[in-house]
Order: sequence, then C-alpha cells, then structure tokens
Amino acid sequence: MLVLTVKPEDGIVLRDRVSGDLIAKVMIARVRGDKVRLGIEADWEVSVRRFDIDNGFEVLDSDAPTDPAPALVAAETGVE
Repeated sequence: MLVLTVKPEDGIVLRDRVSGDLIAKVMIARVRGDKVRLGIEADWEVSVRRFDIDNGFEVLDSDAPTDPAPALVAAETGVE
C-alpha cells in the first residue's frame, strides 16, 4: 500500500503502468473533522466504489450496449 500525505485540494493521478494512459484523478475536496471528501474523475468504464460497501464487481455482459442511453430510452419508452 502506498500512503501519501496531501493537502486539501491536492490530488493524485492513477495511470496504466504500460501505456501511461490516465485511469483516474483523485482530489481531496474537503477535510472536516475526521471526514475527508474525495473527488474522483474517471471514465465510465472504471468502477469506483467505497471499500466498505464493495462486494466485488459485476462483469459487464459483452453483448450489452456500450452506451447506456439507448437501453435507458428503450426501458422508458418500450422502443428499441
């Protein structure tokens, strides 16, 4: 585990070791008492969950649409 000390409004970036592609940005948004508010920027393919409620992750069906909007429209209107 890497432990970093940062100031409020500082942050870190997560990059792929091989390609160098940006995976996510994590910023300290606010510190109040014993609570820290984090801001996380990541592409929608990146699953971001709190550690204490993560029960593993769901694997996306390879046939599922990559854009959730058409599925949402179909579900709401009954039209595909």
